[in-house]
Amino acid sequence: MTARRLLYAPFTLVALAATVVGCAAEPAPTEAPRPSQATEAVEAPEPAEEPTTQPAATTIPETCEQLLPLATVQTYDPRLEAHPGVDAETQLSGMIGPKTMGTLQAGERQLYCNWGTTGTGALSYLGAAIINDSAKAELVAALRDSVYEEVPADGAEAQFTQGQSYEHQHTDRIILDGDLLIAVSHTITGDFAQDAWARIRR
Repeated sequence: MTARRLLYAPFTLVALAATVVGCAAEPAPTEAPRPSQATEAVEAPEPAEEPTTQPAATTIPETCEQLLPLATVQTYDPRLEAHPGVDAETQLSGMIGPKTMGTLQAGERQLYCNWGTTGTGALSYLGAAIINDSAKAELVAALRDSVYEEVPADGAEAQFTQGQSYEHQHTDRIILDGDLLIAVSHTITGDFAQDAWARIRR
């Protein structure tokens, strides 16, 4: 009995050794690689800012013909002509209100024009200038508190008029639009102020 037990002992040791060796030979299970903690997150680019569109600066033409061509003026009355030798600024200052005239003369890039029919009382004087917001606000307030009537602006910011009367023998029309002031006094029918405004704003 003892001899048999000793006979089986080597076989048992061999089997046990093989089992241990077999277990040692099996590769250890590998883990999936984890993303590195040090990898920085990629930031999304910031959206580009939309370029801001600045309003175009108002430009008053250098000459009266560029501002209001004679061909346009003669659609009001074909006898009308430009009279470049006349001091249109002085003439207009005697016809238009002092607040409006003062605002014109304090503005920038002033232009004064006149048209008329020789030997008659048919005439028109126009002044245009670039003014600032403060001057515009003061003028609008003064006109609203005067004999002038505020009328539909026809595309501009504000428009005022004063018709003919026994004491006021010409028609005044004043247009304010942004930094633009146009003032006209005339004794004949014609859209002098409106057409000049449209010419500048086209």
